[in-house]
Amino acid sequence: MKCEIIQDLIPTYCEGVCSEETKILVEAHIQECAACRQEIEAYQEIETMDLPTIDEKKPFKK
Repeated sequence: MKCEIIQDLIPTYCEGVCSEETKILVEAHIQECAACRQEIEAYQEIETMDLPTIDEKKPFKK
């Protein structure tokens, strides 16, 4: 399968909302493709980051 297709599927794969068939295809592909495996690792890293939140009462300093 082409890397472009796998890369389109990465968000749904990482979030666990893809079909079982898609999951199997992605996992088979990343066994052979280091570039796509790294894309998944990078996506998962971003998803687990603690991002700062905005204080809704005071979004800007005066």
